[in-house]
Amino acid sequence: IWKSVNYTRINTLGIETSSLFNLKELIAPHFLINNIYIGYSYIYQDKNEGAGYISQYALNYLKHKFVARIEHEVWNKITASWAFRCQKREGSYTDYSQNKNGENVKFKSYGTLDLKISWTTPKYIIYIEGNNLFDKTYYDIGNVPQPGIWIKGGANYRFNL
Repeated sequence: IWKSVNYTRINTLGIETSSLFNLKELIAPHFLINNIYIGYSYIYQDKNEGAGYISQYALNYLKHKFVARIEHEVWNKITASWAFRCQKREGSYTDYSQNKNGENVKFKSYGTLDLKISWTTPKYIIYIEGNNLFDKTYYDIGNVPQPGIWIKGGANYRFNL
């Protein structure tokens, strides 16, 4: 029988850095690429468990995360934003698929590519976004596979109050 109890002490150390380069301001106002964003985070954890207790999740954490995003003009008021994300999660999960049959499996590194196309006016923004464009199968937490390609859309409206 499992129950949640805080018998474990986790020591965490990490760093996060990011940069946004506005190329329209840095290079030229008519440059095709508006912005480049680069971000990276790193976390290290270790734990001291109480005697006889085993944690099923304490060291399942995102160790490395790298994000690179490019935003550029497409035409008139339409812009595109491409985002590449690469992640490495520490820990493992129990794989109940036919091939693994309850085997403990370490998380694998993975990368995804997303695209967001926006139409921007002073009053509103309308957008459509596609995530995981290469339909990468990956597990982010637990033994639940994350969605393949998925598409969503929306709108933002600015109220002047």
